[in-house]
Formats: sequence, C-alpha cells, structure tokens
Amino acid sequence: MRMFQPVSPMAWLTLGLTVSLAACNAGNPNSDANPAVAHAHKKSYTPPVDITRIDLGKTVASDSSSTAFPVIFRPTDTIHAVVTSEGAAKNVAMMAKWLSPNGGVVSKSEQTINPKGTQRTSFELMNKTALPAGQYTLEIDLNGQAAATIVFSIGK
Repeated sequence: MRMFQPVSPMAWLTLGLTVSLAACNAGNPNSDANPAVAHAHKKSYTPPVDITRIDLGKTVASDSSSTAFPVIFRPTDTIHAVVTSEGAAKNVAMMAKWLSPNGGVVSKSEQTINPKGTQRTSFELMNKTALPAGQYTLEIDLNGQAAATIVFSIGK
C-alpha cells in the first residue's frame, strides 16, 4: 500500500513560483531560465570535416587509395592508411595515432589539411623492429578530437 504525505503550504508556494517563471519564458526558446527548452532549440555542433572512410593496406596507389588489403598484417609489414574526409575547412590538424593491443602509442604523425570536398590523406606505420602479434587500433584525430578508429590485426 502506498502512503502519501500531505503537501505543506511551502511546497504549494514553490510549485506556484516555478510554474509562473516557466510561463514567463515559454515564448523564448533561447532563455537559459529553462535549460530543457533552451537546449532543445540549439543546434548541435557539426564539424566542418568528417572522416568517411579509412583503408589499410600494404601499398598506396598513385591516386592515394590503399591497395593490397590483407586480412592480417605480418609483424614486419609497413602498414599504409588512407583516410578519406569530406568537408571544407582550413588548417585542420589530422593526426594518426597507431595504438598497441594494450593501448600504448606505437607511432603518431600529424598533417595539416585544407580540404575542399573529398580528400584522401595517407599515413604509414613502419617499425624498425617487428611488432608483436595482436589487435592494434588506428585512431584519427581532427584538431585534437578523436574522429574515427579502425582495428586491425598483426599475426605471427
């Protein structure tokens, strides 16, 4: 059985003031007095550049597309990544972070891009020593924010 407590006069006063304040700002969608209404009308941020595809391969063709897509890379392979982006912006810092199976950074490099529509940007992972077997991750950052990832394997 559910028990209800009587409502105090102070609770009724508080409720009345809250409804009155909300009614005063009902026609103003940009008012911060009612955060639920204010945020519902604000557009979310859309980055000027978006990562649409990441291809990994053993070589890169002259048109910057990746070729020779292995299912599993060998420990001594040079791994090429071709990042396809869409959008238009100036001086976008695109960083490739190659992460080991335990999340440590194996390698990273950055390029400044100035895309106008579709653009392909190439990165590579080339180690002097063989990489241990496992699942690795390539993380692509745009202006310091993670934008896309792809997981790949290195066999024995």
